[in-house]
Amino acid sequence: MSILVQESLDSLRNARNKLYEVAAYELKGWSLDDQEKYANNLHRITKRIIDIEAVKLAEINKKCGNELKEVTAKLDKFIEKESNLLLAVRSINNLLGALDEVVGLIKT
Repeated sequence: MSILVQESLDSLRNARNKLYEVAAYELKGWSLDDQEKYANNLHRITKRIIDIEAVKLAEINKKCGNELKEVTAKLDKFIEKESNLLLAVRSINNLLGALDEVVGLIKT
């Protein structure tokens, strides 16, 4: 497995683990909109992990390796410095939009 793909998968798994740290009682205190974003983020991260693993690694490196690395590096950097979990959920949601675009290009 290429280094870029493995780093991207590790980044997504780290983001998923960060979201798993949200305690149920804390989640219940959030607005329904934020709870929905939280659930959608977990779903989208898991789906992206599956999508990336399913694509041929050579195609990823040839088509979008640099873009994928850039987006996942931003995700890693954000997760490392963000301590407010609610802000993390909102920001991860935005970063996943960029990742969705890159993965969409990979799949075509």
